[in-house]
Amino acid sequence: MAHVARDDILGDCARRCFDANVEAARRITADVVAQLEGALDEPDRMFSSLRQEYGRLSLYGPTPDGDRTVLEPSDYERCAERLESAAAWLSDLPDATQRWLRNWASEALEQVERLRHEGREAYCQPLPASALRLRRNIDVTLFVDDAPEVCMRLQERLRERAGRGAQFVFVRVRPYAEVSRKERKALLSRDTLSEILGAWVA
Repeated sequence: MAHVARDDILGDCARRCFDANVEAARRITADVVAQLEGALDEPDRMFSSLRQEYGRLSLYGPTPDGDRTVLEPSDYERCAERLESAAAWLSDLPDATQRWLRNWASEALEQVERLRHEGREAYCQPLPASALRLRRNIDVTLFVDDAPEVCMRLQERLRERAGRGAQFVFVRVRPYAEVSRKERKALLSRDTLSEILGAWVA
Protein backbone atom coordinates (compact mmCIF):
# COMPACT_ATOMS: atom_id res chain seq x y z
CA MET A 1 0.00 0.00 0.00
CA ALA A 2 2.97 2.35 0.42
CA HIS A 3 3.24 2.72 -3.35
CA VAL A 4 -0.12 4.51 -3.62
CA ALA A 5 1.29 7.44 -1.61
CA ARG A 6 4.11 8.10 -4.07
CA ASP A 7 3.69 11.13 -6.30
CA ASP A 8 5.33 9.66 -9.38
CA ILE A 9 4.62 7.28 -12.24
CA LEU A 10 4.87 4.23 -9.96
CA GLY A 11 2.38 5.70 -7.48
CA ASP A 12 0.03 6.69 -10.27
CA CYS A 13 0.21 3.17 -11.71
CA ALA A 14 -0.43 1.60 -8.29
CA ARG A 15 -3.51 3.78 -7.74
CA ARG A 16 -4.88 3.01 -11.20
CA CYS A 17 -4.33 -0.75 -10.79
CA PHE A 18 -5.93 -0.73 -7.34
CA ASP A 19 -8.89 1.23 -8.68
CA ALA A 20 -9.30 -1.16 -11.62
CA ASN A 21 -9.38 -4.12 -9.25
CA VAL A 22 -11.93 -2.41 -7.02
CA GLU A 23 -14.11 -1.66 -10.03
CA ALA A 24 -13.92 -5.30 -11.15
CA ALA A 25 -14.94 -6.42 -7.66
CA ARG A 26 -17.79 -3.92 -7.70
CA ARG A 27 -19.12 -5.31 -11.01
CA ILE A 28 -18.89 -8.91 -9.81
CA THR A 29 -20.65 -8.07 -6.58
CA ALA A 30 -23.33 -6.10 -8.43
CA ASP A 31 -24.02 -9.15 -10.60
CA VAL A 32 -24.32 -11.42 -7.56
CA VAL A 33 -26.51 -8.94 -5.73
CA ALA A 34 -28.79 -8.58 -8.77
CA GLN A 35 -29.40 -12.34 -8.77
CA LEU A 36 -30.25 -12.32 -5.06
CA GLU A 37 -32.54 -9.30 -4.99
CA GLY A 38 -35.62 -11.35 -5.79
CA ALA A 39 -35.10 -13.46 -2.67
CA LEU A 40 -33.50 -10.91 -0.39
CA ASP A 41 -36.25 -8.31 -0.40
CA GLU A 42 -34.95 -6.88 2.85
CA PRO A 43 -31.26 -7.76 2.85
CA ASP A 44 -29.21 -8.27 5.97
CA ARG A 45 -26.63 -5.78 7.20
CA MET A 46 -23.73 -7.02 5.06
CA PHE A 47 -25.86 -7.09 1.93
CA SER A 48 -27.09 -3.52 2.52
CA SER A 49 -23.57 -2.40 3.28
CA LEU A 50 -22.30 -3.85 0.00
CA ARG A 51 -24.93 -2.01 -2.00
CA GLN A 52 -24.24 1.28 -0.27
CA GLU A 53 -20.45 1.12 -0.19
CA TYR A 54 -19.41 -0.40 -3.48
CA GLY A 55 -20.44 2.72 -5.36
CA ARG A 56 -17.89 4.67 -3.26
CA LEU A 57 -15.00 2.21 -3.30
CA SER A 58 -13.41 3.73 -6.39
CA LEU A 59 -10.52 5.53 -4.73
CA TYR A 60 -8.57 6.92 -7.65
CA GLY A 61 -9.26 10.07 -9.64
CA PRO A 62 -11.48 13.12 -9.16
CA THR A 63 -14.28 13.45 -6.66
CA PRO A 64 -17.82 14.38 -7.84
CA ASP A 65 -17.07 18.11 -7.32
CA GLY A 66 -14.09 17.92 -9.66
CA ASP A 67 -11.25 17.98 -7.10
CA ARG A 68 -8.71 15.20 -6.92
CA THR A 69 -9.23 12.81 -4.04
CA VAL A 70 -6.55 13.05 -1.37
CA LEU A 71 -6.06 9.64 0.17
CA GLU A 72 -3.61 8.01 2.53
CA PRO A 73 -2.26 4.43 2.31
CA SER A 74 -4.50 3.58 5.27
CA ASP A 75 -7.56 4.42 3.12
CA TYR A 76 -6.50 1.78 0.62
CA GLU A 77 -5.80 -0.70 3.38
CA ARG A 78 -9.31 -0.22 4.78
CA CYS A 79 -10.74 -0.64 1.30
CA ALA A 80 -8.80 -3.88 0.81
CA GLU A 81 -10.07 -5.16 4.17
CA ARG A 82 -13.62 -4.26 3.14
CA LEU A 83 -13.19 -6.17 -0.12
CA GLU A 84 -11.87 -9.21 1.74
CA SER A 85 -14.83 -9.11 4.13
CA ALA A 86 -17.28 -8.85 1.25
CA ALA A 87 -15.61 -11.71 -0.62
CA ALA A 88 -15.78 -13.92 2.49
CA TRP A 89 -19.47 -13.07 2.96
CA LEU A 90 -20.33 -13.85 -0.65
CA SER A 91 -18.32 -17.08 -0.59
CA ASP A 92 -20.04 -18.30 2.56
CA LEU A 93 -23.55 -17.29 1.48
CA PRO A 94 -24.49 -20.59 -0.24
CA ASP A 95 -23.27 -22.72 2.69
CA ALA A 96 -24.83 -20.37 5.26
CA THR A 97 -28.16 -20.55 3.45
CA GLN A 98 -27.98 -24.35 3.27
CA ARG A 99 -27.27 -24.54 6.99
CA TRP A 100 -30.24 -22.30 7.76
CA LEU A 101 -32.57 -24.28 5.50
CA ARG A 102 -31.40 -27.52 7.10
CA ASN A 103 -32.13 -26.10 10.56
CA TRP A 104 -35.55 -24.98 9.39
CA ALA A 105 -36.42 -28.42 7.95
CA SER A 106 -35.20 -30.10 11.13
CA GLU A 107 -37.33 -27.84 13.33
CA ALA A 108 -40.36 -28.27 11.07
CA LEU A 109 -40.04 -32.07 11.14
CA GLU A 110 -39.71 -32.04 14.93
CA GLN A 111 -42.95 -30.06 15.25
CA VAL A 112 -44.76 -32.38 12.83
CA GLU A 113 -43.53 -35.40 14.79
CA ARG A 114 -44.81 -33.92 18.05
CA LEU A 115 -48.29 -33.60 16.61
CA ARG A 116 -48.07 -37.05 15.05
CA HIS A 117 -47.40 -38.57 18.48
CA GLU A 118 -50.66 -36.99 19.58
CA GLY A 119 -52.51 -38.67 16.73
CA ARG A 120 -52.66 -35.60 14.47
CA GLU A 121 -51.44 -35.48 10.90
CA ALA A 122 -49.77 -32.14 10.24
CA TYR A 123 -48.53 -30.55 7.04
CA CYS A 124 -45.95 -27.79 6.80
CA GLN A 125 -46.06 -24.70 4.63
CA PRO A 126 -42.96 -24.43 2.42
CA LEU A 127 -40.78 -21.37 2.73
CA PRO A 128 -41.13 -18.54 0.21
CA ALA A 129 -37.96 -17.31 -1.46
CA SER A 130 -38.15 -14.10 0.54
CA ALA A 131 -37.56 -16.13 3.72
CA LEU A 132 -33.87 -16.23 2.82
CA ARG A 133 -33.54 -12.73 4.22
CA LEU A 134 -34.52 -14.09 7.66
CA ARG A 135 -31.79 -16.68 7.92
CA ARG A 136 -31.41 -16.10 11.65
CA ASN A 137 -35.04 -17.01 12.28
CA ILE A 138 -37.03 -20.25 12.09
CA ASP A 139 -40.64 -19.68 11.01
CA VAL A 140 -42.73 -22.88 10.89
CA THR A 141 -46.38 -22.84 9.79
CA LEU A 142 -48.33 -26.07 10.26
CA PHE A 143 -51.81 -27.13 9.16
CA VAL A 144 -53.92 -29.69 11.00
CA ASP A 145 -57.48 -30.92 10.47
CA ASP A 146 -58.94 -29.27 13.58
CA ALA A 147 -61.11 -26.31 14.55
CA PRO A 148 -59.47 -22.87 14.92
CA GLU A 149 -59.70 -22.92 18.72
CA VAL A 150 -57.95 -26.30 18.84
CA CYS A 151 -55.24 -24.99 16.52
CA MET A 152 -54.66 -22.06 18.86
CA ARG A 153 -54.17 -24.37 21.84
CA LEU A 154 -51.78 -26.56 19.85
CA GLN A 155 -49.89 -23.48 18.72
CA GLU A 156 -49.40 -22.22 22.26
CA ARG A 157 -48.15 -25.60 23.43
CA LEU A 158 -45.74 -26.01 20.52
CA ARG A 159 -44.32 -22.54 20.99
CA GLU A 160 -43.50 -23.32 24.59
CA ARG A 161 -41.51 -26.39 23.56
CA ALA A 162 -40.00 -25.13 20.31
CA GLY A 163 -36.59 -23.85 19.51
CA ARG A 164 -34.29 -25.99 21.58
CA GLY A 165 -31.79 -25.97 18.72
CA ALA A 166 -32.64 -22.62 17.13
CA GLN A 167 -32.02 -19.04 18.15
CA PHE A 168 -35.48 -17.85 17.14
CA VAL A 169 -38.49 -20.07 16.48
CA PHE A 170 -41.98 -18.91 15.62
CA VAL A 171 -44.62 -21.62 15.22
CA ARG A 172 -48.07 -21.16 13.71
CA VAL A 173 -50.83 -23.77 13.63
CA ARG A 174 -53.75 -23.17 11.28
CA PRO A 175 -56.81 -25.24 10.25
CA TYR A 176 -56.24 -27.37 7.19
CA ALA A 177 -59.65 -26.26 5.92
CA GLU A 178 -58.26 -22.77 5.32
CA VAL A 179 -55.88 -24.05 2.66
CA SER A 180 -57.08 -23.95 -0.94
CA ARG A 181 -56.86 -27.03 -3.14
CA LYS A 182 -54.04 -25.45 -5.11
CA GLU A 183 -52.03 -24.58 -1.98
CA ARG A 184 -52.50 -28.08 -0.53
CA LYS A 185 -50.39 -29.54 -3.32
CA ALA A 186 -47.39 -27.52 -2.16
CA LEU A 187 -47.59 -28.47 1.54
CA LEU A 188 -44.81 -30.60 2.96
CA SER A 189 -45.66 -33.86 4.72
CA ARG A 190 -43.62 -35.65 7.36
CA ASP A 191 -42.20 -37.96 4.69
CA THR A 192 -41.26 -35.03 2.44
CA LEU A 193 -39.44 -33.24 5.25
CA SER A 194 -37.62 -36.48 6.10
CA GLU A 195 -36.56 -36.84 2.45
CA ILE A 196 -35.28 -33.24 2.39
CA LEU A 197 -33.16 -33.81 5.48
CA GLY A 198 -32.01 -37.18 4.19
CA ALA A 199 -30.79 -35.60 0.96
CA TRP A 200 -28.65 -33.12 2.91
CA VAL A 201 -27.24 -35.86 5.10
CA ALA A 202 -26.39 -37.93 2.04
